[in-house]
Amino acid sequence: MFIASATATCADGIGKVSLPLLAASLTSSPVLVSGLTAFAFLPWLLFGLPGGALVDRLDRRRAMSTVNIMRAALLCTIVLVIVAGAGNLPVLYVAAFALGRVLGAHRVALWGGIPLGALIGGALADRTSVSAVFLVSGLAQLVVVVLIRRLINRHRQLIIDFFES
Repeated sequence: MFIASATATCADGIGKVSLPLLAASLTSSPVLVSGLTAFAFLPWLLFGLPGGALVDRLDRRRAMSTVNIMRAALLCTIVLVIVAGAGNLPVLYVAAFALGRVLGAHRVALWGGIPLGALIGGALADRTSVSAVFLVSGLAQLVVVVLIRRLINRHRQLIIDFFES
């Protein structure tokens, strides 16, 4: 589950960069390019709560698998549209909205399916205080920073070689 989630997150990051870059190749308007990015987050606002209620009633693994198939199909469709020379800003806006919709569904299923942080936070708040929960959360974020820095330092040359090639 961890490897699948990490792979999906990496793919999402690639998509978040590639759509605006493609849009920038089609227009010189920063408003239209940034609008595309904002448009991708619109489904979270519109469908986040109802999507969460729906996913709570479904098998999360099956829901995530279905959503990932939908994401792959959407991305393949975008590739076909680009290769066919039919890629334009309205098509990219529709694609961004659709990808944002399925990404939102995937995140709701994933976050709801791994409630460890919420369970620890609730138990900690029950046993201590709300301020202790924030302290532990902040310290956990610092641990993440330290781990990421160690990872970067350990693989610095590999990272440098990757970006120089």
